Amino acid sequence: MRSTFMGLETNKRGLYTQQSGLYTTGHNISNANTLGYTRQRVNMQATAGFPGVGLNSPTMPGFLGTGVEAGSIQRIRDSFVDHQFRQESNKLGYWESKSKAISQMEDVLAEPSAYGLQKSLSEFWSSLQTLAANPENGGARAVVVQNGEAVADSFNYMHKSLTEIKTNLGKEIGVSTKAINSILDQIADLNCQISEVEPNGYMPNDLYDARDMLLDELSMYVPIETTYEKSGGRALAIAEGTVTVKIKTDGNPITVVSGSSASKISVDGADAEGNPTGPMTGFTFTGGPAEVGSLNVNNMQLSGKLKSLTESFGYVDGTNNEKGLYPDMLADLNKMAQEFAKAFNAIH
Repeated sequence: MRSTFMGLETNKRGLYTQQSGLYTTGHNISNANTLGYTRQRVNMQATAGFPGVGLNSPTMPGFLGTGVEAGSIQRIRDSFVDHQFRQESNKLGYWESKSKAISQMEDVLAEPSAYGLQKSLSEFWSSLQTLAANPENGGARAVVVQNGEAVADSFNYMHKSLTEIKTNLGKEIGVSTKAINSILDQIADLNCQISEVEPNGYMPNDLYDARDMLLDELSMYVPIETTYEKSGGRALAIAEGTVTVKIKTDGNPITVVSGSSASKISVDGADAEGNPTGPMTGFTFTGGPAEVGSLNVNNMQLSGKLKSLTESFGYVDGTNNEKGLYPDMLADLNKMAQEFAKAFNAIH
């Protein structure tokens, strides 16, 4: 015999469920300006019908509905869009770093300028012409010597400035590896927390948001690929599970996060502070899922901030020659100064 309060109970369930929806909407509005927050929704589902299924259940016409309930609270997020965003973020990290390195080089080599190499060379040639017209004039000779020293100072200033920027790029590589290690540790820690919550039948949406923010940040440094493993237990079907992070290379990808375990990345041949001391050869991964792995500079994909910094700072190519934006420019500057001195001495 059905209860006379069955209709009231059904209505009460509907009110409570819609109230949960209102609470979730309020939560979304409250976090409208929260960095990394993903909008959430209540997945509503019908409650079990009456009478229940079983040998002792009464026989009656129909299978009466008993209302609605909140099945789960889920994030509104598209994994395809996440994948596309991280790919483009990786390209952005590469070209932003490259643009910054080139801009700093342009500041040193800016021509024409009032104090640049072109100006000092022009004054040097002008003083030589004056001396050619008056070779016996001691003042004209002194001016030539002074302007010649100015040309040498210009070459030295440019070389010193480019070398300092190159050194700073090396320090930025060291800082970037520390940042990557911190991100990997945080992702592994979030994996651990998620794996403890999901088996209880809950959806840790805020932990998912925090983890996705870290993955987005990591994709600025290196190209990554992600896979997810279910937590088990009473975890919901829509639960994401723990993430496994791999760094993509031109060869086999390197696993850097698996479950609650994370690897550490370091620069090969680094000093005590983790900064490269010479041309880059690659990176080493220790501990965690990678155990002991290596990433050669020549196997790095052409994307990500770390690759861009390496190319700007300088690296050893397949023929054991130093290549890179700043090493090449310093070599060209040295060659220019040598050829200038050689040509001048040959004539005079």
